[in-house]
Amino acid sequence: MKKLYGIVFCLASFLVSLNLVSCDGDNPIGGYIVIRNFSDFQKIVATDAPQIVDYRCRDSFAVGHIRGAVNIEATPENTQNQNSGFCQAIKKRFRKDRSVFLYGDDSKFPEGFYVPGIVSDLGWGKNGTYYFLPGYKGWVENGGEIEK
Repeated sequence: MKKLYGIVFCLASFLVSLNLVSCDGDNPIGGYIVIRNFSDFQKIVATDAPQIVDYRCRDSFAVGHIRGAVNIEATPENTQNQNSGFCQAIKKRFRKDRSVFLYGDDSKFPEGFYVPGIVSDLGWGKNGTYYFLPGYKGWVENGGEIEK
């Protein structure tokens, strides 16, 4: 029975992902660059004032976050269109002439993989949007410095 639930969950997740759209509500989600390596992301964090978005919930951010990160929580409800809270906050807070780096905790928000695509579509584009795939958990597991 567990196997059946797993198959149903995977199928449902796939179908949901087919319907995901960017903040403009019409276009498919844009591209972004994935950073898989801890040391690569660590070098970015060490640079002068990188634009880092932690899209986890406020409570998780308060417990600990990557130094210099700004918390803008992303949920399926607040990423629906350009007038949504997440999209408006990103556009207001970050400069488009500088790259933006995102991370989260996709075990709590499985659809989180589409958040960087949304940001890409807001004007940063594929070459200006970076996603740290290991997320906060990977950062901590590798001994990354955190703030509280």
